[in-house]
Amino acid sequence: MNHIFPGVATWSRPRPVLAGQPGVRVRLALVLLLLALAIPPALRGLAARPAAPHPCPPEGRGPPPRHWLGCAADPGPARDLADEERLLLGLPLDPNLAGARA
Repeated sequence: MNHIFPGVATWSRPRPVLAGQPGVRVRLALVLLLLALAIPPALRGLAARPAAPHPCPPEGRGPPPRHWLGCAADPGPARDLADEERLLLGLPLDPNLAGARA
């Protein structure tokens, strides 16, 4: 029987020792919350897919200001890659010929 509400029966089994300690429930709740927050980034990392490979090596196409990165078969006049484009593509950059922005 319950000492607060005499007519209400209480849990007849003894409580586990671990959950009865002060502060353990709060710590367990915190651990569960942190695990719940860590699951989405972990799943996102597993679901990440590598980028599709380029069908051709990238090269500069088109005159500025309407220039783009494309392939040799793309329309437009060919041009050399800018320094920033070479850096973004991971291509080697000659420090002697690079501009100040690169």
